[in-house]
Amino acid sequence: MSSNGKAVSPVRELRKFLTREDVIEQIGMAAASGIDPDQLVRVALATLPRNPKLADCDRASWALALQQSAELGIMPTGELGRAYLIPRYNKNTRTFEVHFQLGYRGLIELARRSPEIRNVTAELVHDGDHFEIEKGDSPRLIHKPDPFGAEGREVVGAYAIAWWENGEIQFEWMTRGQIDAIAKLSESYGKGGPWDNHYGEMARKTVLRRIVKFLPLQVDVERFVSLDDAGEFPQFQRRPRRSEEDEAALEALNRAVGALPPEEDVPEGVDPDTGEIEEDVPEQPELV
Repeated sequence: MSSNGKAVSPVRELRKFLTREDVIEQIGMAAASGIDPDQLVRVALATLPRNPKLADCDRASWALALQQSAELGIMPTGELGRAYLIPRYNKNTRTFEVHFQLGYRGLIELARRSPEIRNVTAELVHDGDHFEIEKGDSPRLIHKPDPFGAEGREVVGAYAIAWWENGEIQFEWMTRGQIDAIAKLSESYGKGGPWDNHYGEMARKTVLRRIVKFLPLQVDVERFVSLDDAGEFPQFQRRPRRSEEDEAALEALNRAVGALPPEEDVPEGVDPDTGEIEEDVPEQPELV
């Protein structure tokens, strides 16, 4: 509600929140080289007309999603296949939360950051294309697309190829049926998310997921890929445990956006969360 008694639209309220100096500062603290927090916020707000539900998402989740985007150095443009902002309902808190989700181009960009990888790509195979796989001691993949283009023709599969700096070539491929089976397990499937609006890009990302498991990703990149998988398929895996540095950064972020009260000095022997006095409890033997 504004000072004149009129209701403030969710989009306007969100814009006011994301452009707060303390929120911009927290996003900037995590930003990779070359990432401007103000530009990142503008890019994020530009996605609202395509997915209005984002405006109703929890504000702390917005700040965390943009912090992840800034740390990876990948803008959530949505339209270019690099990364998306996805609204998901949290049954525990009964609120919608925004999640940063990598697109296939973003996943390729992260894989290419490895000094051992020269290039990575992913392509779709359409009905009518010539596609051939050879296994054995000299495996190879042959794809000859229809010279008249893929427009209007059904996607029948996808593949990904990685070229290593030492000259080795690695590839993975999937059928349309395999891709669709995974798509239906995604939390965003059938809810107006990337699988519904950008099927080709998500099909590429699905086969890329297979190949990056065998690539020498940088530690921070591998962590984000795991978080991305856990976010899209939470029913099958737990999110990786955050490091102490991540936990400290998240706590600072939540305090900055008002999700946690200001930190106060707590006397020794008092639980900072409940205010209860802690008693000395004998250490229990570890269960094997």
